[in-house]
Amino acid sequence: MGDHHDLGGREHRSDEVPIHTVRVNSFHMSKTETTNQQYCEFLNSAAARNTIIVKEGLVYTTDGKTLLCDTHRSDSACSITWDGDSFAVVKNRENHPVVCIRWHGAAAYCNWLSEQARSGGLGVPLPEGYVARLPAEEEWERAVRGTDGA
Repeated sequence: MGDHHDLGGREHRSDEVPIHTVRVNSFHMSKTETTNQQYCEFLNSAAARNTIIVKEGLVYTTDGKTLLCDTHRSDSACSITWDGDSFAVVKNRENHPVVCIRWHGAAAYCNWLSEQARSGGLGVPLPEGYVARLPAEEEWERAVRGTDGA
């Protein structure tokens, strides 16, 4: 792990070096990024269960303290819209990777995905005991380097 190509810049030097070897246990990861449509389905499910609120184009947990994500209103880079009743995706952006998601929003999506898997709502077979989660830093580095570990 670490900065193998001196790309971190001076501000990241201390947390990117020394380069070191890490052992990573086996794990599963999606082959593709989460799409706008997939995240929109999560948001609509959360809205129907009253577990989120939208304030000034920002999506929060119902306590109003934990920010999950933006909508197109709060950040034009976001392709998910909110009309006051439901979420939708900007035309022709359904299969693009979702952006403008905060860590808590990604974690909430993983929890929802796990619930869907347990209830059979995903419509695809998954490994026994499947739990969706965000990858650890080591897992992410391993995944982006490919199967040869280089």
